[in-house]
Amino acid sequence: KKIMLIIKLFIILGFIVAGLAFLLKSSIFNISKIDVKIQNNKVLTDADIKNLSKIEIGQNIYSINKKEIITNIKNNSYVESVKVKRALPNTVEIKIDERSVKYQLKTDDGYIYIDERGYILEKNNEKDDCMVITGYSTTDLLEGNKLNDEDVEKLKYVENILQEAEYSNILNNITSV
Repeated sequence: KKIMLIIKLFIILGFIVAGLAFLLKSSIFNISKIDVKIQNNKVLTDADIKNLSKIEIGQNIYSINKKEIITNIKNNSYVESVKVKRALPNTVEIKIDERSVKYQLKTDDGYIYIDERGYILEKNNEKDDCMVITGYSTTDLLEGNKLNDEDVEKLKYVENILQEAEYSNILNNITSV
């Protein structure tokens, strides 16, 4: 009786494993839609995020590696945070928080756009409408990097100065700090 019970359990387990394998390999779980939601959207597009994710339509939803997708998307300096979720049976949802340009640093080559926390977002030849920051000491000014701790601390003082200037109604007269 024990041998028959063990055989029955193995047969049932085999059917369950075969059924799961069939379902996972069937076209029901092939990705047909990538749903992108971007908060604070000013620069990135849905197409940018889809390209960065490297997810392909028709790929099995269980074959994607969420950590790898997050890493791929975070390679863009404007991406602050990423969440990837499987929405069964065939949709992948990607939620992005986008950094926004708050200040710019003047360099010999042009301008470097940074956010309020000191992350370097972009190098550009054109001046943006935001405040120009001078007197920084960071030398490694590559997109995606962060200003050194000393310069990040200075940004806090800059924010205080700008708040006082706004309170005193002279903010429009200030072009750089």
